[in-house]
Amino acid sequence: MVIDSEITVIGTFNLDPRSANLNTECIAIIHSQKVAKSVLKGMEIEFNPENSWETTLEFNPDSEVNNLKRVKTWTRKVLPKEIL
Repeated sequence: MVIDSEITVIGTFNLDPRSANLNTECIAIIHSQKVAKSVLKGMEIEFNPENSWETTLEFNPDSEVNNLKRVKTWTRKVLPKEIL
């Protein structure tokens, strides 16, 4: 995240229940216009439509995930965090 073109916040939070529930995430706050400018430039590239999945009624990118990855993801939801 870039705030006011001079503060950059980089964190490890993921949009999944583990990040929200375990609360073991961390962030770095960088006060630098040079870093902010570089991060914004990279974000502009990454946010181009050709770098994004498009979900429609006809296509859902989740269908592209193989079964092994589905099992790994599911086990992370049900196993006690001490095992992970």
